[in-house]
Amino acid sequence: RCSKHAAGSEDPLAGKNYPTKGAEWVELFVKEMMNASNMDDAKASASKMLEELEKSICARAKELQNSM
Repeated sequence: RCSKHAAGSEDPLAGKNYPTKGAEWVELFVKEMMNASNMDDAKASASKMLEELEKSICARAKELQNSM
C-alpha cells in the first residue's frame, strides 16, 4: 500500500508537521474527536486522520529503507 503514496511527490509530508510518536497521534485523534460536532463529523475526521497516519508511516518507512 505504501507504494501508491511514494509514487506521488518526493516527500508527501513536506511542510506538514505530523506527530512522530504514537502518544502524539493518540492526543491528536482524541482532540479531533472531542471537536467533532456530530457522529458524521467524527467519522470524517477519523477517516482523514487515518489517511494522514498511513502517509506518515509510509514516508518514514521509505526514509528508513533509503538510509540502509
